[in-house]
Amino acid sequence: MHCSEVFAEVAAEMIQLHGGMAITWNHPAHRYFKRAHSTSQLFGAPHHHLSRVHP
Repeated sequence: MHCSEVFAEVAAEMIQLHGGMAITWNHPAHRYFKRAHSTSQLFGAPHHHLSRVHP
């Protein structure tokens, strides 16, 4: 749960750090950003899993 949350946060920060270049095809940052969001959709959002553990 924590890894998924941090992965999305770090990917978003990487986009901010590299500015507009990070969302172009010249830099691989866009792949990590898309992968972070797709894994959240595939496996469920972190808050969903946390609510199942701590009702």
